[in-house]
Amino acid sequence: EIVMEVIGLMATMQMMTGQSDRKPGEFAFDPLGFGKDPMKYAKYEVNEIKNGRLAMIAFSGMVTQSALSGHGFPYLPSF
Repeated sequence: EIVMEVIGLMATMQMMTGQSDRKPGEFAFDPLGFGKDPMKYAKYEVNEIKNGRLAMIAFSGMVTQSALSGHGFPYLPSF
């Protein structure tokens, strides 16, 4: 676990200082070969961004419901 954190930190530092030419989040792990076709790869990138945005909206909805109802955050006991 700590090894993955160190590797991730090193990759992030390289990207932030301009020592790497890779895009953010691109770790060259594609065992099924989804990124071989540039058109499909561009579509998958857009789909991933949309999925992330939808997840953020869903989470903000849960937090808003918790704040407005006063029942505490879902799946956690109220304090």
